[in-house]
Amino acid sequence: MLRAAWAGRVTQVQALLREQLERLGPPPARAPADPPSKVVSLVLKYVTDNAERRDYPRYRREGLPVTSTIVESLIKQFNQQVKGTEKFWRGGAEALLQGRAASLSEDGRGVAFYAHRPRGPAVGRNRLRLTA
Repeated sequence: MLRAAWAGRVTQVQALLREQLERLGPPPARAPADPPSKVVSLVLKYVTDNAERRDYPRYRREGLPVTSTIVESLIKQFNQQVKGTEKFWRGGAEALLQGRAASLSEDGRGVAFYAHRPRGPAVGRNRLRLTA
């Protein structure tokens, strides 16, 4: 099946998946999250719905990536440098990254962002007024 998929032979992959599904039988109505028949059924649906995107031989000839590993690797490298691996952010990390990216772009987006950004409760009139 992998050779057929790699060669872009979608109809052969679909036929092999249908054979597997027939051998396994339909997924039970109240099956656990991932019984084999349900997994094969979902893969068959995915392959069928995305058949026009499976022209791997042409993609390789044109030097295009055929997997998401490049992007996944980049995300992992970024996460390691910014926050460390296997850690999760809460709150405003997305806004922080957008602001930093706008600043680094050097095309005026950073200036525009900071000039027109919504003000939070810590920013405003009399924030730093003197107390007696």
